[in-house]
Amino acid sequence: MNEVVMTEWALTNANAASPYQAPELISVHLHGKVFGHPNHENGKIIETTRVVEIITDNVCKTGSGNTYRLEGPPSEGYINFCKQNSIEIDFSKPFGKVRKSHGHKN
Repeated sequence: MNEVVMTEWALTNANAASPYQAPELISVHLHGKVFGHPNHENGKIIETTRVVEIITDNVCKTGSGNTYRLEGPPSEGYINFCKQNSIEIDFSKPFGKVRKSHGHKN
């Protein structure tokens, strides 16, 4: 399967409504503009299914079976959110803080 390119991306948490969620139950999703997606037109903003496997520093596979490659900087909103909430993310390695329970490979 081809990689879907995602730009103006962000990592999101589908379980954000509960601050008491057990870490192993928190799921990470991607949000951004997609290009080359089999079901969406180029430039459409989507939220993916759960990230289940981290392939490289900027490539992952989701529960739907699609592979996404993050390109370019994240969205301005995501950068601002991270700054405002003192969240440190190396944007060149966006999956660096995604836990093993989310499919991170050693």
